[in-house]
Amino acid sequence: MARLFDNFPLVQHPPALLPATPNTPDHPDHPTLYIYSSSPHSPSFDAECLKWQTALLLAGVPFNAVSSNRHASPTSTLPFLNESLSGPLIHSSGIHTWIQNHPSANLSAYTDEKTQADASAFTSLIESKIHNAWIYTCFLEPKNYEAVALPRYTKATAWPVNLWVGRQIREEKRAEIEARRTVNGEEIYADAAAAFAAIAAALGDDDWFFASREPTLLDATLFTYTHLILSSPLVQDGIRQIVRTHGNLVKHAKRVYDRCYGRK
Repeated sequence: MARLFDNFPLVQHPPALLPATPNTPDHPDHPTLYIYSSSPHSPSFDAECLKWQTALLLAGVPFNAVSSNRHASPTSTLPFLNESLSGPLIHSSGIHTWIQNHPSANLSAYTDEKTQADASAFTSLIESKIHNAWIYTCFLEPKNYEAVALPRYTKATAWPVNLWVGRQIREEKRAEIEARRTVNGEEIYADAAAAFAAIAAALGDDDWFFASREPTLLDATLFTYTHLILSSPLVQDGIRQIVRTHGNLVKHAKRVYDRCYGRK
């Protein structure tokens, strides 16, 4: 019997990290945003998290950013904002309203109805056509999934459970696209290229959309995807080449990054 078990030696894997890193916020009196991130002071690698992380920074609202993962969230999704350690949780759908109601927030907004309508249309374009392309690039392109999505989203999970968690997230992302359209990479990238061209034309030579004096939520939303596309270590990087054809979008991404993260 001993010789039999010698053929199947016990392998001890390193301990798994806790689902949520038990970080103590730097400033307990500030609200805390729980996000996917390699570092609390770095831009999130997740689109939804990065959008609201950037919006809060542009609004000038003091907050803590805490690296976390889906297992720490009551809804299995990030981000969520906790106003205080004992207060209610605010999920992504409510963060914009929270910013608008915050007494010290200073996130610019468009005031005339036409510009508001145009901004809403471009936001929808970004969050449909470009969002689909980012999800397809990051999760459904095989080499990018192995090099980018899997290590990022399963960092806190030990092998081989991380492989199962990664496949689960990947299928959720596939279903997210399928709920909107057929999963066809060539068509998804063509739609994204047309969307980026329209957005680049709308931005023109201005620093911010529609010649706003200060950045708005639309600027944060665009930055979310241009930053991720330009900065992620993509192996299959056709989408990055599309963005790079628009110099003003590349400059816009750097402008937002410098304002929000460049002095960290």
